[in-house]
Amino acid sequence: MKNKKFKASFLLDALTSFGLILTLILLFLPFTINQHQQFRNEIHIAEMNRILITAIHRFKTKELTQGVEIEHYNIKSDYKEICIIDSEIGKKQCIQK
Repeated sequence: MKNKKFKASFLLDALTSFGLILTLILLFLPFTINQHQQFRNEIHIAEMNRILITAIHRFKTKELTQGVEIEHYNIKSDYKEICIIDSEIGKKQCIQK
C-alpha cells in the first residue's frame, strides 16, 4: 500500500511540473515574439534613417526634389520635409527640414 502512494506522488509531481512549465511557456512566448518584432521594426527604421542621411549628404537639393532611388528606397524632398519610402513594404518616414 505504501508503495502505491509513492508512485502516485511521482505522477502528481510530474504533472505539476509539466503544468508549471507549460504555463511559463504560454506566458513568455508571446512576449518574446512581440519583443522580437519590435526589435526588427526598430532596426528597419534605423536602416531607413541611415539611407536618408546618406542621400542628404550625397545628393543636391534639386536632385532630392526630383526624387532619388537608392536600393529599394525612394527619397523625395519638398519644401517642408524629406521623405523616404520603402518600396518593398510600403513603409514611409518623413523628417522635417
